[in-house]
Amino acid sequence: MINCKEASEFTIKKSKGKLSLKERFQLWLHLSICGVCKLFAIQSKWLDKVSSRIEISEQFSTEEKETLKRNLSDIKS
Repeated sequence: MINCKEASEFTIKKSKGKLSLKERFQLWLHLSICGVCKLFAIQSKWLDKVSSRIEISEQFSTEEKETLKRNLSDIKS
């Protein structure tokens, strides 16, 4: 059985499509008994969806836009 820290890492790893079948099962099992981690997984999925739809304002220079994209990408990591 994985702990909550591992479950959160697996949740993030899953969003990137890098979760093995064994890890998927372990995450599913953990989420089936841990409401806090299940909520984290739901919120993480929502944030991924919303952040992919954000259009960066034209007020920013190309360099600033790239910096913002990198920062958002780092947050997901």
